[in-house]
Amino acid sequence: MHPPVGSADWIQNERDQAATFIDQEVEEFSYSARNELEWLNEHMAEIFSRDQRYVDPDRSQTCG
Repeated sequence: MHPPVGSADWIQNERDQAATFIDQEVEEFSYSARNELEWLNEHMAEIFSRDQRYVDPDRSQTCG
């Protein structure tokens, strides 16, 4: 049986449920963020490990 709405037990149950939902959302967000950072790190490592002799033509132009 559920405690009466507005009672101390009801409020505690609502707070506990809200905390559980927040924990789940944080876990899902953290998982997604970790995956994105891992992907970024892998691709940045690939970029920096390539042959560094490439010269951007726009950067090699002289002023004027």
